[in-house]
Amino acid sequence: MRSLLFLTVVTVLGAGCAAGLCERRARFFETRCSGTDVSFDGDPMCKARLEGCSKAELAPMEAYVACLEEAEQCSMAVVAECARAHPGGVNLACERR
Repeated sequence: MRSLLFLTVVTVLGAGCAAGLCERRARFFETRCSGTDVSFDGDPMCKARLEGCSKAELAPMEAYVACLEEAEQCSMAVVAECARAHPGGVNLACERR
């Protein structure tokens, strides 16, 4: 019974982290990239692709999103540099367990 409760808590917390990453990335592009040469049409499948990710698997996307946020500006150069530094975080997808 405790194992089931633990698994449920971990799954819920992991899904919350994934949703937060999707929202943070979208917020960066929406607020920082408007009027620039960078376009982002959103990613409606982001949360679904990350549902099966563990915290360790989410780490590259966390690093990618943090890189974007730390830049505090949007340009093709910034997006490319963050993608180069954190390639596993750009289009992360995990299998459902």
